[in-house]
Amino acid sequence: MTGSTPMSRVERVDLSSGDIRLTGLFASPTTSPRATIVAVHGLGMTARYFDYRALAGQSFLEFASESGYNVVSVNRPGYGGSSSFSDGMSTIEMQADALASCVNSFLEHRDVGAGVIMMAHSFGCKVALSLSSRSLLRDLIGIELSSCGYRYEPGVRLDFSSHYRNWGPLRLYPPGTFLTLKDILATPPEQEIAEAARWTQIFPTLAKNIRVPIRLTFGEYEGWWRHDKDALLEIQELLDSSPMVAVEQHPDAGHNIGLGISAHEYHLKALNFFDTLS
Repeated sequence: MTGSTPMSRVERVDLSSGDIRLTGLFASPTTSPRATIVAVHGLGMTARYFDYRALAGQSFLEFASESGYNVVSVNRPGYGGSSSFSDGMSTIEMQADALASCVNSFLEHRDVGAGVIMMAHSFGCKVALSLSSRSLLRDLIGIELSSCGYRYEPGVRLDFSSHYRNWGPLRLYPPGTFLTLKDILATPPEQEIAEAARWTQIFPTLAKNIRVPIRLTFGEYEGWWRHDKDALLEIQELLDSSPMVAVEQHPDAGHNIGLGISAHEYHLKALNFFDTLS
């Protein structure tokens, strides 16, 4: 991975397109960027998921920008001051349309370096794959997804109330984590929970239209998605239009990889992948 650049600053930003207004966080290096990362959070989280600081070096925005990348972490519709989820954005596809439109506008007059890389977590992966499969985001050169597969674990109920499925063993997270998540956790829109049930029907169509390198990461203790050998092979086969597909299981991590003790190691691996694209 590239060496560090001088310290960067994380700032709040607005991303607007027409009547749609999304909010987010932005960080950039002090030199020309290698590339630009668009980070998309999961269900019940906010853009702060990628800027958590329970441990030194845990903030992905800080780490990636100091390593030479622009990073914009976007609050999806219905989260963190972004436009209401119900305003014409009640499906995965509509969210993807809104996010792509706002991000394209935000980046239009900025130096994006070698191109744009999607980095998404959990439900955010669904939105990222939807916009990527339809080539909605300009200059897309690669995708990193964490904690989102194709088939749910047998017996899963999509009520998202299971603490273990959401987090895994508590020892995977820094002490005090669950007392310091005020700016990260959010109540998910009801429509979003209903959308999760559609995923196994729409994933194969989206997957066959991904034509950039893609990397998928599952925590060792992932509780929502099948990530056994056969399940991972099936995902790779569905992504057969991509020039490169990598699937990895990250040790000592649960569903919320970016909030755990091993988050920095995951971020390092993601940036190593991004370096090969830029």
